[in-house]
Amino acid sequence: MEAASKPARNARAKPSPKEPRVSFFLDEPAQDILFIVHDERTEARPDEADRRSHAVRLDSMMREISARIAQELNGPLDTVVLYAQLLLAGCSPDDTARQGLERIYGEAKRAGQVVADLRSFSRGNRPDKALVSVEDILRRSLDAVFPGAGTDGLEIVLEVEPDLPWIMADPDLLQRAFAYIMDNARQAVTGGAGPRQIRIRAARAGGMVRVTVEDTGPGMSQEILSRLFKPFFTTREAGNGMGLGLTLSHTIIEQHDGYIYAMSNPDCGASVVVELPC
Repeated sequence: MEAASKPARNARAKPSPKEPRVSFFLDEPAQDILFIVHDERTEARPDEADRRSHAVRLDSMMREISARIAQELNGPLDTVVLYAQLLLAGCSPDDTARQGLERIYGEAKRAGQVVADLRSFSRGNRPDKALVSVEDILRRSLDAVFPGAGTDGLEIVLEVEPDLPWIMADPDLLQRAFAYIMDNARQAVTGGAGPRQIRIRAARAGGMVRVTVEDTGPGMSQEILSRLFKPFFTTREAGNGMGLGLTLSHTIIEQHDGYIYAMSNPDCGASVVVELPC
């Protein structure tokens, strides 16, 4: 796997400040020489401010749209789930309609999770922090994403450093963040011809706890890596997610004053790394 260093908070290098440029001309009526100072450092700021303002407006608009979509879909989906449950309760195990009803129920629940993701994205929930065990959170995430792990040739490996320090975190939000990352790895190895393995490692790294989720999938190109945490970006087929999982993970990790980044080498799998202060 290709090595990669952790990106800084602001990865773009800042150009060295240029010296102010001075020009002058003769004011003929007053016979005075006027000096004009052109400071490019100051002149560049409005453009940067405009870009930041546009990014804030775009983010706000996307969250508002997501909230409205979630609100419109939530009611009808709840109704579908409710009636599917009622019909299933009245079906005998050998009823020919049962298989169809189970599929309706399952698809409605999956769509409900998409709505939940939209609502989470629109709200940007703030963490309610407490002292928690990273290992416990990872195990809860594994149970949520890989019920009955080890079947169908999928190998799940969890490696936790002994005496790993506890951290201040919201256990529910952090579990969701890791669950999204693990689900992304699960999708990456689905249908692969070679060994299918997901390895989760947790260890101390200086003043941080580092969690690495590695998969043996096809890896990612640089283009995909550059867009991996952007809202609604996905490489999955239609109907297999909206591309919000890793965006929400990114938001949650940042709310915990942590870092999240990915590295990959095409055909050699990929890794998502999370670092949290301890």
